[in-house]
Amino acid sequence: MIITTIKNLFEDKDKVRLLRDLYGKQSGSLVYQLERFTDLLKKHDAFSSRAADPRIFSAPGRIEIIGNHTDHNNGKVLAAAITFDTIAAVTLNDGGTVRLQSEYGDKYVKVEVPLDNLGASGSYEKNTVRAIAVGALDIMRKRGVKLRGFDATLKSDVAGGSGLSSSAAFEVLLLLIVDALFSEDSGAERLSAVERAELAQQIENNYYGKPSGLMDQMASSVGGLVAIDFIGSPANVQPLHFDLEANGYSVVIVKPGGDHAGLTEHYAAIPHEMKQVASFFGKNVLREVDYGDIIKSVPTLRQSVSERAILRALHYFDENFRVGCAIAAVANNNVHDFIGLVNESGDSSWELLQNISAFPNKQPIAIALTLARRALSGNGAVRVMGGGFAGSILCLVRNERLPAFVESMSAAFGDHSVDVLDIRQAGACEIPL
Repeated sequence: MIITTIKNLFEDKDKVRLLRDLYGKQSGSLVYQLERFTDLLKKHDAFSSRAADPRIFSAPGRIEIIGNHTDHNNGKVLAAAITFDTIAAVTLNDGGTVRLQSEYGDKYVKVEVPLDNLGASGSYEKNTVRAIAVGALDIMRKRGVKLRGFDATLKSDVAGGSGLSSSAAFEVLLLLIVDALFSEDSGAERLSAVERAELAQQIENNYYGKPSGLMDQMASSVGGLVAIDFIGSPANVQPLHFDLEANGYSVVIVKPGGDHAGLTEHYAAIPHEMKQVASFFGKNVLREVDYGDIIKSVPTLRQSVSERAILRALHYFDENFRVGCAIAAVANNNVHDFIGLVNESGDSSWELLQNISAFPNKQPIAIALTLARRALSGNGAVRVMGGGFAGSILCLVRNERLPAFVESMSAAFGDHSVDVLDIRQAGACEIPL
């Protein structure tokens, strides 16, 4: 079964073309993907309770380019799916239990979820793989999907805690699997990419217990370079076409270390403080507030909310404006303006949003940003990724400077701290055999 599946994937010209579209040139040759899929299928063959050809699914991680911490206040973002992903091999089983084994780097987790106890009090702990699995199954059950047991083996090179949205990719992937397996047979409509992202956010917020916005799930589910406006539901998703490599730039992620543990209150404080400013004006989110009213009200605002909250609100409005400018730059293929806007966004995250350092004696993101800026010497862009405080930074590096930049960052943070990626055009998808 394994040999047949691998041959189907890597010897058929159309499927090889699909794999190249998914994994690009920078994230490793097809030899790497062959080894990766072979390992996935071997583990699944040993794990699955039923001898059958599996179905293969994939959901990518994402990079955030402009729009740091705006989605939770109905703002605008520019994001992109990447060629690192979470893949799954899936077969139905004959029981009433969903069985998962999940491998993220050196972390390995096995989870069993009985379908007759979904969402019950005490059936899962927040911030766990089980919570995400229960969330995906429970949400689809509530949509009228008739669930059956299945076995799934998951493998990811979206490193947990890297700021590339490993949890969002996992949530989106599980929803895709359940949707593909059971929706049509249940008489339910298949989810659109946008609907799938919105349900994945519900998993993140209500089951996993993290108060995130919608950007991560949307970028993973939809794919490509996208501008997303969260002013209403569903969000307005605008695909953009911009070839950074053809314009002379490579996408590089630097992971300086640092742990997300103990940082939840710092992440939660950002949307909370922004909404405090909105509440001052009798609104729920900053998107409902006029920027000019904030500027005029600074003296009285300072008596009602923290000064950091005011700075974070100003960051929000600046980011929304920058996203519009970036869309125009892409439309005109103006890479100079685009790079400048990414740098401005990164500066704003450091100075106004203040999501770089949570503790004075632990500042991995600040160190990485500083060294990356010096290594680029103004020839490229550098910014914090995602939630901030820990994780990784995004760098847009001139192609001719790439080897020296990778060498410099690797010397500072270790051999496995630097990844060169491509933007992936496809979002979450099934890979046909």
